[in-house]
Amino acid sequence: MLNRCSLAGALALSLTCLPAFADVWDTAIDTDDNTGSDNTPIHGTIQVHDLGVRPGPVADQDFYSMEARGFASYEAVIDGLTGDTGGSLSFNFLASDGTTVLSSGTSLGSASCTLCTQTLRFENNQATPRPVFLRVGSPGCGTACDSSDQYTFRFLETTYSLPRYNNTNGQVTVLILHNVSELPVTGNIHLFNTAGTRVGNQAFTLPVNNHVVVVTSTIPGGASTAGVITVSHNGRYGSLSGKAVVLDPGTGFSFDTPLVAKP
Repeated sequence: MLNRCSLAGALALSLTCLPAFADVWDTAIDTDDNTGSDNTPIHGTIQVHDLGVRPGPVADQDFYSMEARGFASYEAVIDGLTGDTGGSLSFNFLASDGTTVLSSGTSLGSASCTLCTQTLRFENNQATPRPVFLRVGSPGCGTACDSSDQYTFRFLETTYSLPRYNNTNGQVTVLILHNVSELPVTGNIHLFNTAGTRVGNQAFTLPVNNHVVVVTSTIPGGASTAGVITVSHNGRYGSLSGKAVVLDPGTGFSFDTPLVAKP
């Protein structure tokens, strides 16, 4: 954040310049320095934070609080590092205790700056919403950081949806998934009936540029049911492409339903 200067009226005799402070999440009374953070990202969130030194002095760290909904998956990305951050920020996914590290960011950077861009992906493969935290810290400049030492935080829900499957009245739905990303992907296929109740689940693993074909009637609970499909996974946003094909042996017709990412 740049220094702010204000001129108090056309006849002002002095120019008041305010010093550069840390970002608004740090200057607020209720800061994002710990698990009490009220900064709760949603799908599509983009925020610019700095790592200006905190009182003490202590190195700044930023906490993000969220509740991962059931049978859903997410990705957070940090990039756009500036100043003296050192290109080596720690980026962690924490359990609800705000301390236990469940996973750390994966580098998307170049050979010259391996941690300048990082992605952190996670999946909640249970019905109950799960409170979790994300934490960014350990800048290279430590307690010498100021408001010019910044990064950009991005947050996306990566859950896919298919608004129709049908394994009744002789019809059978075949699901095709293709990993189009640069990283292996594991995940879960969830079948929900027309009442919105999950009736079936199947895990999958997809190496880079591989695909899987799943006859959904063979998924335990999938036979003689119809409804919708969601796919949660540990890949990046846009990692998968695919479709569901409903085959009707009686008429010979087939009906395609594309795999859709959250816009």
